[in-house]
Amino acid sequence: MSTTTGVDALAARIHAIDWDGDPGRTRSRVALMREYLRRSALWTRALGAKGWPFHDIAQAAAPGVRAAPEVVAGVLESPVVAERYPLVGRSCVWALHLAAARDAGAALPGLPDPFEPLIRMYERGGGFSLSTTGTIDVGAASLYRGTLLDHLGDEPRAPETDAGLDALDGAGGTAVSAAPGAPARPDPVPRADTPLYPSAAYALSAPPAPPPGGAPPGGAIPAGGPVSPAAPAPAPAAPYAPPPPGYRRPRLGAPAPAHGYPPPGHPSPYAGPPPPRPGLRHHTHWNPQEPARGLAEPGYRFLARVLDTVVAGVLWFLSMLATTFTAVIIGGGDIVMGEGSGLAFQVGAVFSFLLFPILWEWFQVGLWGRSVGKMLLGLWVVRAEGGGRLPAGRALVRALCFAPGFTNAVNWLLPWSLANVLWSLPDKRLRRCLHDRAARSVVVHVPWFPGSAA
Repeated sequence: MSTTTGVDALAARIHAIDWDGDPGRTRSRVALMREYLRRSALWTRALGAKGWPFHDIAQAAAPGVRAAPEVVAGVLESPVVAERYPLVGRSCVWALHLAAARDAGAALPGLPDPFEPLIRMYERGGGFSLSTTGTIDVGAASLYRGTLLDHLGDEPRAPETDAGLDALDGAGGTAVSAAPGAPARPDPVPRADTPLYPSAAYALSAPPAPPPGGAPPGGAIPAGGPVSPAAPAPAPAAPYAPPPPGYRRPRLGAPAPAHGYPPPGHPSPYAGPPPPRPGLRHHTHWNPQEPARGLAEPGYRFLARVLDTVVAGVLWFLSMLATTFTAVIIGGGDIVMGEGSGLAFQVGAVFSFLLFPILWEWFQVGLWGRSVGKMLLGLWVVRAEGGGRLPAGRALVRALCFAPGFTNAVNWLLPWSLANVLWSLPDKRLRRCLHDRAARSVVVHVPWFPGSAA
């Protein structure tokens, strides 16, 4: 597919981004991230897609339409994007694919471009990262991600113009005179006609208060009028007292009790956004940027393998039974080695012992994304680079490295089987066995009942 004008223009913008960051634009970048979460939620709901908030929207909107490979490779050649911000690099590629779909005339929902706020956020100071606590780190600010339903809405979360974004950062105000001999500085307080969007106010504290009296040190008054006097200093914290008798610390997010504990001036367990829900709700939600969330515990994997061994043993018995009956029928009641009945028995035995375990494991992971034992325990085999089922080729590689040592419980003690399993012990981050490393896969846990997630 030839490169289109829209893809070229977007690629040129991405190449011109300075990824070193600008701490003075954090407020506007947080607002743009909030706007992306809103648009991504609208697109995800309209397309019935999965993987919100960061996923390939173009794949669901226009399957098969992709940007030119050379353009994608040019965007990913930056070491900053490839190493420091891998998710940012993927989002740029997804934006290119959506631009290619738009240039190809694909039927897209009548919604604003979901990736435009992200690209503008990158242009104003670099990328972002995901923390293990469910927040999105944009510079020095942390934004609680929430759920898709939290971000659905028609009201934009960020100004559409650069002037509005500059005002949100405090860079669009009138210069304020400083002390004699010092250079002028921009007024950090946005003008009265510039709305302070809740997204930025939620993520960051208010700008520094001006000096008492309403006038700056040099005596100059901003064009927007005199600034408000500084707020009085907070009262000193009361001495910390022990909890009252019978006090039980409630969970985060619960209503505050009426007995007034903790004392005024001390941190409260009720302040701040609610904690992120632990565990995963869908196997495609696993994110390599926060690998601990949803990773399967070794005990679950061992129990799943025990169940799989029982299932494989039953199927192996049935396969050998069918092989024996077939050989007896061919031999007219007897199995004679060197004749047709003996050859049929040998072929069936080789299939049952060597090929059947591999084909059975490949069938399960390639078609269902998990084995029978994993299905019963809520485990999934997903791609290590992001949640989603393994393609057929990688599922076959995983079966070839794994299945021969686990046909039955006796084979668990073979050197290859032991080395395969014990290899996961030093891997504290992803807990991958050798067959997982060969197939670039990870096993995650999606409980049948979300409240039971650990």
